[in-house]
Amino acid sequence: MKVNIVKGVTINFFCMVISLLYGGRINFLTVTWLIFTAFAGSAAGIIYSNSTVEKNREPDKNKAIFLYILMMIFSVLWLPLLYRAGSPPLALINMLIIGTFVFFIIYFNLKINFTASFIMMAYLIFIMCMIIINITFML
Repeated sequence: MKVNIVKGVTINFFCMVISLLYGGRINFLTVTWLIFTAFAGSAAGIIYSNSTVEKNREPDKNKAIFLYILMMIFSVLWLPLLYRAGSPPLALINMLIIGTFVFFIIYFNLKINFTASFIMMAYLIFIMCMIIINITFML
């Protein structure tokens, strides 16, 4: 189980470093983004490595992992949209999509593992803060 959690954190961190290199700015916001994304990676690792899932919960596990992958694709796009493209409205739409994915990931994780869903709840609070910051960039 520890190996899959480390893999989840490493893959997540690698994706966000790519985003950071393309986005181009290192500040408190981007460092915080890396840290919280690593937490989300650990939640994905917990779900992926949970081999005690009942057969009727296996589709929920697969949906959670699929949504996590989609969330990561949109997460990699957020920093370049905000900084490189200079488009806070597109970055806001991106964050709303990420928030929707996180909400459904929490829903599916609750059926499988409470710890993973709790970690994603902290990530959802972080996403809501990022949405507020995106709105302030637009003002």
